[in-house]
Amino acid sequence: TANLIFAQVGLIGVCLIAVSVVSHSERSRLVEAASSRRSQQQRRKVSAQAEPPRMFADFRLVFRSKHLQVVAAITAITFISVQFIDFSFKDVASRHYQGDELSKFFAYFFAASGVVAALVQFLATRRILERFGVIVALVILPISLLGGSLLGALTFGALWASTIAKGTENSLRYSLYDATMQVLYTAVPGDIRGRAKALIDGNLKPLASGLAGGLLLLLVRQFGMPVNQLYWVAMGFIAI
Repeated sequence: TANLIFAQVGLIGVCLIAVSVVSHSERSRLVEAASSRRSQQQRRKVSAQAEPPRMFADFRLVFRSKHLQVVAAITAITFISVQFIDFSFKDVASRHYQGDELSKFFAYFFAASGVVAALVQFLATRRILERFGVIVALVILPISLLGGSLLGALTFGALWASTIAKGTENSLRYSLYDATMQVLYTAVPGDIRGRAKALIDGNLKPLASGLAGGLLLLLVRQFGMPVNQLYWVAMGFIAI
């Protein structure tokens, strides 16, 4: 397992090559876009001097819209919930497997859940959205997580139950759920959609992850809550 670091370095090297190739092939478009952006900034220079810093302006922009408030809340609460499920799953797995056996278990798990996620994305996502709409598509993930977390809580963190809870998240969150969340942004005017997505995905998700880490530290270390009981906390967030 320790030697996987070399595989990681190799993959990052491939990413560097890909970025270099794209930067050369798209250089003219990048320069044109940068020039256009600079001219727009110059035209708005006088009014921009009176505006608050960009990040604060984006926060005001997002939280002034009720629709974006709901999107931001869904994103943050979902992110907190899955952190509890992820932590519980990895803790349970590490109690059953050690060393290379643990790596092998994770390899099988993420390979299988990735295949299921691909099947959901290609075979089910479009049909569910077209037939049942956004609301039904959105609640499938929390209902599934609620069921998986309830299994984990009632079985006191059994490996099979924890695997189902985490597998449900991996299979649905990166396929049906993410696709449906993108649909929600189509109701946002085009001139602010990019700024809203950048703020929610780039700032709110890390903040939610940090909050979840702080809560985990508080519950497990300060209050001595057994890890298998974290599923009850996850269910509280999922219910919200």
